Amino acid sequence: MNTVLTTGVAAGACLGCGHVNAAAQPPAATVTRCGGCGHRVLLTWVRGIHNDTVPCDARCQYAVGPACSCSCGGRNHRRGYIDPGLVPAYIRERDAQRHADRLARAAAKSAAARAAHADRMAALLETYPILEGLLDGRYDGDTGFMGDMRTALERGAMTDRQITAAENALERDAARERTRAERDAERAALAATGVVLAEGRRVLEGEIVRVSHKESHFGHHEKTIWQITVRLADGCQVMGTLPADLRPTSYTGGGLDDQDSWQWHMARLAGRTVAFIATVARSTRDVTFGFYTRPAKARFTA
Repeated sequence: MNTVLTTGVAAGACLGCGHVNAAAQPPAATVTRCGGCGHRVLLTWVRGIHNDTVPCDARCQYAVGPACSCSCGGRNHRRGYIDPGLVPAYIRERDAQRHADRLARAAAKSAAARAAHADRMAALLETYPILEGLLDGRYDGDTGFMGDMRTALERGAMTDRQITAAENALERDAARERTRAERDAERAALAATGVVLAEGRRVLEGEIVRVSHKESHFGHHEKTIWQITVRLADGCQVMGTLPADLRPTSYTGGGLDDQDSWQWHMARLAGRTVAFIATVARSTRDVTFGFYTRPAKARFTA
């Protein structure tokens, strides 16, 4: 037996309809359109082994796979499919049955996998009920961390570290939702009384109710910008950049180069009362909320 490699015929079965496509002269690309349904089909070339003890017949000429081991050495392999009109009915029926069997096996495998995922997810939810929050509609389409955790839960394959991280994230999100709901209710009640945030350059005095920060990128430099939200005496709130006079370095006397030191001091700003001059612009969505710019003469009042 001598191995004969030939590219005389390229063929492939469509995964969509099962139709076998073949070409006498292989196209430049290995992908073509199915003659039965128009879907993309991957073509493969014949790998033949010359074997005089095996006659070349319909088993070779209407084979689906690329390997040939008969007297033609691969020269006639799958050639019967080149002209679809000449393919015998029993061959089409055989190929259709093979395709149906393939689909049935794939469906059974998929169903078994889904059942296994559902069982493992149910076991996780029974042990960690808080994880049910990952199935909430607010995480639909999430492409970040929570989306990944939701996918892991649905597959029933969460590690201990993932479970702990997901629980912490769910608790944080729930706390944010509660805070947002309380804040919205407070603002709605305040707006109902007719209170409106005054605009313009003015003195602002009140309690810092929130401290946040964001990263700013200018060229090759990264800078952390700290912001505070201040509740004024009339209940209105304003947000803006932390005034320089209130930065920790202005009252600690040190550089505070260590990030932990910054975090420690900044975390303790909430609850302190401050006064400063700034220019206020009212929010277009909430008459009791606004943003301040150009803060000056800031100081702690208590």
